[in-house]
Amino acid sequence: MVKKVQTIAIVSHNLPSKKEPYLHPFIIDHYQTVDQLSAYSPLLLCPAPLGIPGTVKWSRQFGPILNAPNGRRFTYLSFPKRRGAKVVRQQLAARLLSFLPPPSETIVHLHWLYPVGIVAPILKEKGYRVVLMVHGGDWRESVDRPDLISLFREALLAADVVLVSGDTLGREIVEEIPELTYQVIGNYIDTDLFTYPSDEDVSTSRTKLGWDPAQKHLLSVANVRPEKGLDLLLEGLAMIHTGKIGDTGGLHMTAEGLEANRHSNSLENPGSALDNLKIHIIGQPADPSYQRVIDDRLQKLPAHLVEFHSPVSRQELRTYYHASDGFILSSRAEGFNVSLLEAAGTGLPLIATETGDAAVVLDGCDGSLIPVNQSREIAISVLKWLRENAGRSTRSREFILNHYSLHIFQIRLQELYDGM
Repeated sequence: MVKKVQTIAIVSHNLPSKKEPYLHPFIIDHYQTVDQLSAYSPLLLCPAPLGIPGTVKWSRQFGPILNAPNGRRFTYLSFPKRRGAKVVRQQLAARLLSFLPPPSETIVHLHWLYPVGIVAPILKEKGYRVVLMVHGGDWRESVDRPDLISLFREALLAADVVLVSGDTLGREIVEEIPELTYQVIGNYIDTDLFTYPSDEDVSTSRTKLGWDPAQKHLLSVANVRPEKGLDLLLEGLAMIHTGKIGDTGGLHMTAEGLEANRHSNSLENPGSALDNLKIHIIGQPADPSYQRVIDDRLQKLPAHLVEFHSPVSRQELRTYYHASDGFILSSRAEGFNVSLLEAAGTGLPLIATETGDAAVVLDGCDGSLIPVNQSREIAISVLKWLRENAGRSTRSREFILNHYSLHIFQIRLQELYDGM
């Protein structure tokens, strides 16, 4: 066996744990993918802020490093982002440098701008080659803070390579930092896990979940947050339920046509289109203020229509995709949504708002691409999906295999590291 002569130090503060296996599993994917590259050996470094034992933050940050035998976890003293970011940077740099092999043998691959991304300038001063992966949520949470943007700008311009999951996020960053160049690495899924199911797989999955096989099941995998637009989805469903948008052949109608159609015989029971529909939403629950918005929307809908599910592991999530008839992404903002790829990988017909790089996915997969922030268009697309009764798509499956599989990601990583 050829000895691996280069270390890829993967640095991230977010990891899945036994308690919450659905959190950021792509870090473990990254580790395992590097481990399969002949010339590179992975080292996983995970900073965790000091906190009070037993808190949610503590349990998430100090869970075991799953499936990463060459991994190290270390602590640092956390401070508020706005006032203590530079202190955090110095601590993290000192700790990281104590674990890293010499610069000539090491590429450091940082995930997230904060906290670890801001260490990039110090690592560069020490002679390390640095890759900085920017994630959408991390960028959008901090872009409007001038004190942090100065640190982010320094970090992004210091890195040898800045990676983003999709071109939409890259363009957002360049609007703030025009001199930046970036590369699109693309998201990916485990296509051996998220498979195209047989009829037996579908039936078994529905039985396992206790879903009524006579109903149509529409799935959304999204944390209940405003940017995910679930209030828009519920508002669109209410339009169907009240007959503001009817289950007719002419879905794209004028306001006058819609009003006339409300009183036609076809809409004597306006919400009949929803009688055999079930919406399943998998994700973290909302904060109290947004939950009030969701509750208000739910009061306008039949009680049977929407069911919320807690987050599940990827293995369990596959069962939900297999049991479903369609998938909907109603987001207001995205980087590059992984659940859209997972749904497409199982062949589900897609409904997605034009956020992130959803247009790229829908260009190669079967489904509907709709404008952002348009609950009416969501309603129209749901009705269109119900009326057409489209089945799973082998075209979507092939597109994901050819563009967003782990194998494709491995090729991209190989090319990236070989070029540094």
